[in-house]
Amino acid sequence: ITDPMAAKMANLVGDLAYKYTTDELGTFIELLNWKEVQAYTNKMLNEMLSSAKEEGMEKVAEETRKMFATQQSIENVVARDLQLMHNVYGVEFVFQKAVRTATQLPNILGGAPFPAEIIYSLTEINESGAFAVLSVRQQIEEAAVKTAIQDMVDRMKASGNNDVLIPDLKLEDTSSYTIDLKTGWMRKVNFKRIVDVSGVKSIEIQEFSKLD
Repeated sequence: ITDPMAAKMANLVGDLAYKYTTDELGTFIELLNWKEVQAYTNKMLNEMLSSAKEEGMEKVAEETRKMFATQQSIENVVARDLQLMHNVYGVEFVFQKAVRTATQLPNILGGAPFPAEIIYSLTEINESGAFAVLSVRQQIEEAAVKTAIQDMVDRMKASGNNDVLIPDLKLEDTSSYTIDLKTGWMRKVNFKRIVDVSGVKSIEIQEFSKLD
Protein backbone atom coordinates (compact mmCIF):
# COMPACT_ATOMS: atom_id res chain seq x y z
CA ILE A 1 0.00 0.00 0.00
CA THR A 2 1.60 3.26 -1.15
CA ASP A 3 -0.90 5.75 0.31
CA PRO A 4 0.26 6.59 3.89
CA MET A 5 -3.27 6.94 5.28
CA ALA A 6 -4.44 3.74 3.60
CA ALA A 7 -1.43 1.96 5.07
CA LYS A 8 -2.34 3.21 8.57
CA MET A 9 -5.93 2.04 8.16
CA ALA A 10 -4.78 -1.37 6.93
CA ASN A 11 -2.53 -1.76 10.00
CA LEU A 12 -4.99 -0.33 12.49
CA VAL A 13 -4.67 -3.29 14.87
CA GLY A 14 -1.42 -4.67 13.49
CA ASP A 15 0.58 -4.21 16.72
CA LEU A 16 -1.86 -6.01 19.00
CA ALA A 17 -1.62 -9.52 20.39
CA TYR A 18 -4.93 -11.40 20.32
CA LYS A 19 -6.05 -13.56 23.23
CA TYR A 20 -8.74 -16.07 22.30
CA THR A 21 -10.22 -19.42 23.22
CA THR A 22 -10.94 -22.58 21.25
CA ASP A 23 -12.90 -25.73 22.00
CA GLU A 24 -11.31 -29.15 22.52
CA LEU A 25 -11.11 -29.64 18.75
CA GLY A 26 -9.29 -26.37 18.15
CA THR A 27 -12.27 -24.47 16.73
CA PHE A 28 -12.24 -20.72 17.42
CA ILE A 29 -14.77 -19.66 20.10
CA GLU A 30 -14.21 -16.05 21.09
CA LEU A 31 -11.77 -13.14 21.32
CA LEU A 32 -11.03 -12.51 24.99
CA ASN A 33 -9.30 -9.11 24.82
CA TRP A 34 -11.82 -7.46 22.49
CA LYS A 35 -12.13 -4.43 24.82
CA GLU A 36 -8.39 -3.90 24.54
CA VAL A 37 -8.68 -4.09 20.74
CA GLN A 38 -11.56 -1.59 20.82
CA ALA A 39 -9.68 0.90 23.03
CA TYR A 40 -6.52 0.62 20.94
CA THR A 41 -8.47 1.13 17.70
CA ASN A 42 -10.21 4.25 19.05
CA LYS A 43 -6.85 5.63 20.20
CA MET A 44 -5.28 5.05 16.76
CA LEU A 45 -8.27 6.61 14.98
CA ASN A 46 -8.08 9.69 17.18
CA GLU A 47 -4.37 10.05 16.42
CA MET A 48 -4.99 9.72 12.69
CA LEU A 49 -7.82 12.25 12.78
CA SER A 50 -5.65 14.79 14.60
CA SER A 51 -3.02 14.63 11.85
CA ALA A 52 -5.17 13.82 8.81
CA LYS A 53 -5.51 16.28 5.98
CA GLU A 54 -7.50 14.04 3.64
CA GLU A 55 -11.07 15.10 2.90
CA GLY A 56 -13.68 12.69 4.21
CA MET A 57 -11.38 11.12 6.81
CA GLU A 58 -13.90 11.78 9.59
CA LYS A 59 -16.53 9.75 7.71
CA VAL A 60 -14.05 6.90 7.24
CA ALA A 61 -13.21 6.97 10.95
CA GLU A 62 -16.91 6.98 11.88
CA GLU A 63 -17.59 3.91 9.76
CA THR A 64 -14.49 2.20 11.16
CA ARG A 65 -15.65 2.80 14.74
CA LYS A 66 -18.90 1.00 13.90
CA MET A 67 -16.84 -2.03 12.86
CA PHE A 68 -15.27 -2.07 16.34
CA ALA A 69 -18.40 -1.19 18.33
CA THR A 70 -19.22 -4.61 19.84
CA GLN A 71 -17.47 -7.87 20.65
CA GLN A 72 -19.19 -9.60 17.73
CA SER A 73 -18.34 -6.88 15.22
CA ILE A 74 -14.71 -6.85 16.40
CA GLU A 75 -14.51 -10.63 16.07
CA ASN A 76 -15.93 -10.36 12.54
CA VAL A 77 -13.05 -8.02 11.64
CA VAL A 78 -9.98 -9.30 13.47
CA ALA A 79 -10.90 -12.94 14.04
CA ARG A 80 -10.99 -13.74 10.34
CA ASP A 81 -7.28 -14.57 10.39
CA LEU A 82 -7.68 -16.57 13.60
CA GLN A 83 -10.60 -18.50 12.17
CA LEU A 84 -8.59 -19.18 9.03
CA MET A 85 -5.82 -20.64 11.19
CA HIS A 86 -8.29 -22.93 12.98
CA ASN A 87 -10.55 -23.74 10.04
CA VAL A 88 -9.49 -27.37 9.62
CA TYR A 89 -9.47 -28.41 13.27
CA GLY A 90 -12.32 -30.77 14.08
CA VAL A 91 -12.55 -32.01 10.46
CA GLU A 92 -11.83 -35.67 9.71
CA PHE A 93 -9.58 -36.14 6.65
CA VAL A 94 -8.99 -39.23 4.52
CA PHE A 95 -5.79 -39.34 2.46
CA GLN A 96 -6.39 -38.35 -1.18
CA LYS A 97 -10.18 -38.42 -0.72
CA ALA A 98 -12.17 -35.19 -0.96
CA VAL A 99 -14.79 -34.46 1.71
CA ARG A 100 -17.58 -32.12 0.57
CA THR A 101 -19.94 -30.15 2.79
CA ALA A 102 -22.25 -27.15 2.62
CA THR A 103 -21.21 -23.79 4.07
CA GLN A 104 -21.79 -20.05 3.63
CA LEU A 105 -19.57 -17.26 2.32
CA PRO A 106 -19.98 -13.50 2.93
CA ASN A 107 -22.26 -11.71 0.47
CA ILE A 108 -20.04 -8.97 -0.97
CA LEU A 109 -23.18 -7.35 -2.40
CA GLY A 110 -24.68 -7.04 1.09
CA GLY A 111 -27.50 -9.12 2.49
CA ALA A 112 -27.66 -12.78 3.44
CA PRO A 113 -24.55 -14.96 3.02
CA PHE A 114 -24.18 -17.00 -0.16
CA PRO A 115 -24.65 -20.77 0.06
CA ALA A 116 -21.43 -22.48 -0.96
CA GLU A 117 -19.64 -25.80 -1.11
CA ILE A 118 -16.46 -26.49 0.82
CA ILE A 119 -14.10 -29.29 -0.21
CA TYR A 120 -11.51 -30.67 2.25
CA SER A 121 -8.59 -32.81 1.04
CA LEU A 122 -5.54 -34.43 2.64
CA THR A 123 -3.08 -34.17 -0.24
CA GLU A 124 0.27 -35.13 1.29
CA ILE A 125 1.70 -37.04 4.26
CA ASN A 126 5.46 -36.68 4.78
CA GLU A 127 6.52 -39.00 7.59
CA SER A 128 10.23 -38.16 7.38
CA GLY A 129 9.48 -34.44 7.60
CA ALA A 130 6.71 -35.01 10.16
CA PHE A 131 4.18 -32.89 8.32
CA ALA A 132 0.98 -33.22 6.31
CA VAL A 133 -0.59 -30.88 3.76
CA LEU A 134 -4.32 -30.15 3.75
CA SER A 135 -6.22 -28.19 1.12
CA VAL A 136 -9.57 -26.44 1.44
CA ARG A 137 -11.58 -24.97 -1.45
CA GLN A 138 -14.79 -22.96 -1.11
CA GLN A 139 -16.93 -21.84 -4.02
CA ILE A 140 -20.27 -20.06 -3.98
CA GLU A 141 -23.26 -21.55 -5.79
CA GLU A 142 -23.68 -19.67 -9.08
CA ALA A 143 -27.49 -19.96 -9.01
CA ALA A 144 -27.62 -18.22 -5.62
CA VAL A 145 -25.31 -15.47 -6.88
CA LYS A 146 -27.48 -14.84 -9.96
CA THR A 147 -30.59 -14.64 -7.76
CA ALA A 148 -28.92 -12.15 -5.38
CA ILE A 149 -27.70 -9.99 -8.27
CA GLN A 150 -31.11 -10.03 -9.94
CA ASP A 151 -32.76 -8.98 -6.66
CA MET A 152 -30.28 -6.09 -6.34
CA VAL A 153 -30.92 -5.00 -9.93
CA ASP A 154 -34.70 -5.15 -9.42
CA ARG A 155 -34.42 -2.93 -6.33
CA MET A 156 -32.30 -0.41 -8.23
CA LYS A 157 -34.76 -0.33 -11.13
CA ALA A 158 -37.66 0.11 -8.71
CA SER A 159 -35.90 3.20 -7.35
CA GLY A 160 -35.75 4.69 -10.85
CA ASN A 161 -32.30 3.55 -11.99
CA ASN A 162 -32.95 1.67 -15.24
CA ASP A 163 -29.39 1.82 -16.61
CA VAL A 164 -28.24 -1.22 -14.69
CA LEU A 165 -25.98 -3.91 -16.11
CA ILE A 166 -26.13 -7.37 -14.55
CA PRO A 167 -22.58 -8.48 -13.68
CA ASP A 168 -21.33 -12.04 -13.75
CA LEU A 169 -19.91 -12.75 -10.27
CA LYS A 170 -17.71 -15.64 -9.14
CA LEU A 171 -16.02 -16.09 -5.77
CA GLU A 172 -13.59 -18.82 -4.79
CA ASP A 173 -11.40 -19.32 -1.72
CA THR A 174 -8.53 -21.79 -1.61
CA SER A 175 -6.36 -22.56 1.42
CA SER A 176 -3.35 -24.81 1.99
CA TYR A 177 -2.33 -25.95 5.47
CA THR A 178 0.99 -27.50 6.45
CA ILE A 179 0.43 -29.35 9.72
CA ASP A 180 3.16 -30.48 12.12
CA LEU A 181 2.39 -34.16 12.78
CA LYS A 182 4.19 -34.09 16.15
CA THR A 183 2.39 -31.11 17.69
CA GLY A 184 -0.76 -30.85 15.57
CA TRP A 185 -0.16 -27.11 15.09
CA MET A 186 0.16 -25.21 11.83
CA ARG A 187 3.57 -24.67 10.31
CA LYS A 188 2.22 -22.59 7.45
CA VAL A 189 -1.12 -21.43 6.03
CA ASN A 190 -1.64 -20.02 2.55
CA PHE A 191 -4.94 -18.37 1.61
CA LYS A 192 -6.09 -17.10 -1.78
CA ARG A 193 -9.42 -15.44 -2.66
CA ILE A 194 -10.40 -14.74 -6.26
CA VAL A 195 -13.34 -12.44 -6.97
CA ASP A 196 -14.30 -12.32 -10.65
CA VAL A 197 -16.82 -9.66 -11.69
CA SER A 198 -17.59 -9.95 -15.40
CA GLY A 199 -14.02 -10.95 -16.19
CA VAL A 200 -12.36 -8.37 -13.91
CA LYS A 201 -10.49 -10.32 -11.24
CA SER A 202 -9.45 -9.22 -7.77
CA ILE A 203 -7.03 -11.54 -5.96
CA GLU A 204 -6.31 -11.50 -2.22
CA ILE A 205 -3.38 -13.55 -0.88
CA GLN A 206 -2.42 -14.18 2.75
CA GLU A 207 0.36 -16.30 4.26
CA PHE A 208 0.99 -17.23 7.87
CA SER A 209 4.09 -19.03 9.13
CA LYS A 210 4.94 -20.38 12.57
CA LEU A 211 7.91 -18.67 14.18
CA ASP A 212 10.52 -21.01 15.64
